Formats: sequence, structure tokens, C-alpha cells
Amino acid sequence: MRSSLLRISPVAVSIAALLSLCILAPHAAAQERSRVVRELLREKLRWTPAQVEQALRERGLRPGMAPGMAPGMAPGMAMPAPEKAGMLETATGESVVSGSSDIESEVDAAINPKDSNNLIVSPIRSNAGALDQLVCPVYYSKDFGRTWKKSSFQTLPRANNPLVVGGGDPILVFDGDGTAYIIWISVYFENFQTQALNVGLFWASSKDGGASWTLPENDAVAYSVSSQSSDGDFFDKEWAAVDRSSKATRNTVYVAFLHAGTTIGQKIVVRKKAPAATSFTDQSVPVSDDSFQMVQFSGVDVDPEGGVHVTFFGSKDTLTGFSIWHSVSTDGGESFSEPKPISSIHIPGFSPGTQQLSVPGIDPSRLYPAPQFAIDNSNAASRGNLYMTWTADGFTSDLGNGLDVYFSRSVDNGATWSQPVVVHHDPRGVVRHQHYSSISVSPGGVVAVTWYDRRSDPENRITNYYIAYSFDGGNTFTEGAPVTSQTTDFATVGEQNQNFGIGEYTAVLTTSGYAIPVWTDGRSGNGDLDILAAVVPISREAAGVERLGSVTDELAMSDPVVSGNAIAVTVNLNTASHLQLRMFDMLGRHVATVTDGTFESGPHPFSVNTAALPAGHYFLTAESSAGRATRQVVIVR
Repeated sequence: MRSSLLRISPVAVSIAALLSLCILAPHAAAQERSRVVRELLREKLRWTPAQVEQALRERGLRPGMAPGMAPGMAPGMAMPAPEKAGMLETATGESVVSGSSDIESEVDAAINPKDSNNLIVSPIRSNAGALDQLVCPVYYSKDFGRTWKKSSFQTLPRANNPLVVGGGDPILVFDGDGTAYIIWISVYFENFQTQALNVGLFWASSKDGGASWTLPENDAVAYSVSSQSSDGDFFDKEWAAVDRSSKATRNTVYVAFLHAGTTIGQKIVVRKKAPAATSFTDQSVPVSDDSFQMVQFSGVDVDPEGGVHVTFFGSKDTLTGFSIWHSVSTDGGESFSEPKPISSIHIPGFSPGTQQLSVPGIDPSRLYPAPQFAIDNSNAASRGNLYMTWTADGFTSDLGNGLDVYFSRSVDNGATWSQPVVVHHDPRGVVRHQHYSSISVSPGGVVAVTWYDRRSDPENRITNYYIAYSFDGGNTFTEGAPVTSQTTDFATVGEQNQNFGIGEYTAVLTTSGYAIPVWTDGRSGNGDLDILAAVVPISREAAGVERLGSVTDELAMSDPVVSGNAIAVTVNLNTASHLQLRMFDMLGRHVATVTDGTFESGPHPFSVNTAALPAGHYFLTAESSAGRATRQVVIVR
């Protein structure tokens, strides 16, 4: 049994309860702090104790049964029937990272600094019933996203027969030597004992690029237990970063998160793991102090000199307004500077006098600023720049444009920040929602920002996923272009995962020549959500997407070979399936159907006659019941 720490899930959060905690925490008695923490904890659960007990009765089970009788498995064990994973793509090159029939959303991703072909992705997988585990599956690619596999590792804590009923927030990082780390939240019961709820922020590591993972003996970054007679702490929305500098702190892993409890009140804090250590520090180093009435949504990154930077959303007076804040540590995370505001921020449901905004596909109580932070560690002239992006509808008031993606930078290590700008270039004065951005800096210093964009629909339902670049250190951005070949009607998302929908977080990775956006996609329109990834050339022009697909290895397609007026390509099916192979032009228009029929498992070669097609860029898209795969092809005359 554990005895010290805690953390919690990314399930629907009551903003009213959070604000209640944040306003009262510095001033209220311990009893009131305890009450609010328990309330927040209950709201983080996907399945309540009563629902679990009902499910146990329906299966003829009871609380306290011996280990081995529960539906879960020991940490790190493979699932009984390992799922296939691989690459599915669409007409402009997206890759379906997770083509599972389960609902997967709110994703993080990382790229190996020692091998840029090695990508790892982890979403939240929503459970179907109260006795199913809520986990964060890990997908990995060793060929730059052409094919994907699913690790057998499960994000379960090292506990006595855990039943995970809440959790998520997967975060992935690589250290400078290629070791991968995953940090996640588990809220769980042990041995069906529903009177005590365990909450923890856990971690595991991988030495083989995400294929297998080691769950350490000291697997908790933070942990606590709550019961009717004893209240634990509350931890939320962690973020992680690794020091890749040449300093003595190289390969130290830092985790920033919200730590709330009867003793600490509520603060943004940091814990760390030294390179040779087998566990994280067991004490939280505060970044914010008691002068803040509300804090949440931390971010962390490490600069080229080993400085640890933490950002967060919060307020010292919630009746006045909210800001994005920044703090830095120059002693390896042992202490942090007094937080300074980056920008004021106006967001419905948080800002004083505002009501929750109705945005199709997003639970109003989950409409968050979702800030993301990145540091330029390149060798470009912009090296050391700090970059911040977030979602809001203005600074101190609603500017009448709907939700927008804002961006600010610092060129002096956080001492001052630029006036925030809107990244996208759609018309002002028209309510069109853009939200939930992600940011990455390439080895050449190019800033990539991605986001969900509804500019094409007056009803703010039909959504694409967009990308834009800055080639001048965040001073200006390109026009931006969609990386999705098909839209998602956001009125259909959330129907199958208890209104959790897409979550709040997406990811974008960068190499010297490419950006790899990763997002939650619901283009099927039936409530199913998959994780898609695209490979996009870094270009000042909207040059299009090179590859696009989902994560599954049920279907794969070779690179097309052009010879004269013919294109040779092979589609491989792992199982018998209906297969449709079609060709599209750069505008997404269908120009040819190569085949449309049922095929046995195995490789299937095809030849495409291109004599009637003009020169240009095209996409071959294979689609089966397992998913989609796309390859770009160029016809030269």
C-alpha cells in the first residue's frame, strides 16, 4: 500500500467547484478545503463508487475479493488479444494513429532525438463499463509514421488488483539519450474496495522507442488516498519536460502540475527525477504562492542553459480577471522566481461576469484555455526564445471573434513578453471558433502551431485541423492551411464517451524538414473518435500534406512507383476486408477508382493508368474496414 501522494483524471471538471476551491483555499479552514477537494475528486471519476458496486452485483462479485478476480490485469501485462496498430491515411496524407473501435481522444506525442523515425503517441481510451480499465494506450512508429504498432503496456499503477475508474492526461517525453517517459493519472480502487479511492500521478520508461515499458517500483510521481475518514490531496493536469542541455542537470525529468490539499492549499508545483534516480522527489516545489486565488493548466520546458520554465493560467483576484503566468528556476528546479504575467486572458466561464459558452462538441464546463508552452533549443538566431499559445475570446473582454488561438513570445528569458497576436488569418468581427492549439519548435528554429479551426462554417460545427509556421522567431506566421482532408462535424463528437469529446490537448512534433500534427478526429460522424497524424513539409507556402493516416497495422500501402503512364502500388491487408483504392487531386477531388471489392488477407498489387491525367500532385487512398492509408504521387509530363 502507498501512503503519501496523489493525482487525478482529465474527466469533466466543474469550473464552479474549482473556482470555489481556488477562492477559498488561502483563507478557508482545513475542513472547507477538504470538502472541496473531495468534490473535485468525485467530479474526476468516470465511474462512481455506486456505479462500480452496482456493476459488481450484476457480475456476482463483491468488494474485497481476492486479487485475480477483478477484470483488470497486473501492471505491464499484455491484453488478452493484442490489438493491431498501423497506418491509415486519407486523401491528403493524414495517418490514422489509432483506428480502434474504442473512443480515443486527448493525445500527446513525442519524437526521439536520437532517431527521428521513432514517434510515440498516447491518447485517453474511454472505458465502456464501470468494471473496465480506463487506460492510455501507447502507439509507436519506427519508420516516421508510415506504420504504427500498439505496445502491450497498460497504464495501470503498481497496486493490489487496481480497478481504474478515472484518469488520463498522458504526457510523453524523450530524454537526450533516447529514453522515453510516460506520465499519466490513475484514479482507482484496490480489490474492489470502494470505500477508499486512490489517486496518483504515475510514470514508466521505455528504452526501445515505446515498444515495451518498465513500470518502476516507485511508480508514483505523486499519490494519495481518500476515504470517508481521511482526505487526501488533489493533483491535476501535469506537464513534463527533459533537460537536454550540456549542463550537469542534463536528462533530469521535470513534471509540473496542480497540487491541492488541506495543507498546501492549491499551487502549481514541480517534482523532478535526476538522471540516475529511480524515483521522483517526494516533495512538491511550489511555483505559485498563496497570493493566487486560482491556478491551473501548468506547462514546463527547459532552455539551452538548463533553466526550468513553468507557465500556468491563474489569478490573484478572480473578481478582476485571469492571466497566463511565467516563472523560471536557475537552480535545477530547487526554487522558482516570482511568477510574472505573460498576458491577460478572457475566457467564458472563468472570467468575471461571463457565462459558459455553447460550442458544439465541447462540454461548456470543459472550455479551457488549454495553454501550451515551448522553448527554442535550436542553433538558429532565435535560440532561447520562449513561446506561449492558448485559447481565448479576448484579453479582458470578449472581442466578438469567437474563440481564437493567441500567441506571445519572449526574447529575454521571460523578463518581457510580446503583445499577443492571433495566429490564424480569418476575418475579424465574425464569430468563428479556433481552439486548442499545440506548439513545437524545429531543430532549425521554425515554430509550428496547430489548432482546430471552424472558419468555414457559420454554425461553428464543421471543423478542420490547421497548421501555420513562423520562420522569424515568432514575429510573423504564415497564412496557415488545413492538414485534414475531411472535416469533423463537432455536433457528433462526445456522444460515445460521456460528453468528454476530444478532450483539450493535441500535439505537433517537428523535424528539420517536417511537422507532424497529431489530433483527435471524428470524421465518421457516428461519435467514434480516432487519433490521426499527418506528415507535413515545413514550407512558407501551403504545400499540402505528404502523408496522413491513423494508427493501426491492419492496413498498409507501399510507396507508389511511377513508370510512364502507370503507377504501381501494393496494398497489404492483415485480414480479409472490403478494399477501395481511389485517386484524388491536390484539391481533394476524386479522379479515379482503381478497385472497389473484397480481398483476402495478404499483399495485393495494383496498376493505375494515368494517361488521361494532367501533370501534378495526386494522392492514392486505400480504404478498408480497418481504416485508411494514403500516399502522395507526382505525375510529370
